[in-house]
Amino acid sequence: MPRPISGKHEAQRQRMVEYRARLAEQGEQETDAVDAAMAAALSRYIEATIDTGTSEGQLVAARLESLAVQGLVRKSMSDATKDGRGLDQEAVEAAARRRVAGRIYYLQMIRRHPAASESDRRRFLLGPMPFGADPLDWSDDAYDYLNDEPEESDFEYADEEYDDEAA
Repeated sequence: MPRPISGKHEAQRQRMVEYRARLAEQGEQETDAVDAAMAAALSRYIEATIDTGTSEGQLVAARLESLAVQGLVRKSMSDATKDGRGLDQEAVEAAARRRVAGRIYYLQMIRRHPAASESDRRRFLLGPMPFGADPLDWSDDAYDYLNDEPEESDFEYADEEYDDEAA
């Protein structure tokens, strides 16, 4: 998200505006667009190999995901060391695994559902839900979840007879 302009680094900001204008003029992409494209390609590769790939392809997909986690852990630990903070490496690694898996899920869902609403896209950011808990996987048939047999009730009115046609 862009930060508000403070005026402190106006010369640097102007250089960046000019740099971005040159990139756009030449039809080149900024680094974050390249990063996003690489991440999307990786998520497509992982999805394809997990679903229909060979065992070698599945190993490569798992290794690529593992390399992403290792890179994030190294960066977090390095940044913490520079700042003089101590971090639990296992906790950092678990968080990195969750973030990488969540991002892969998000990219796969965006590709599968290009017309998803903004609220669905925010839901995708939460990562995969337990089986049956994701509203996107619900059936369109509202009556699939209704039981044909009435539940037995211990309430007083359970034994009363009603005339449905009288109402």
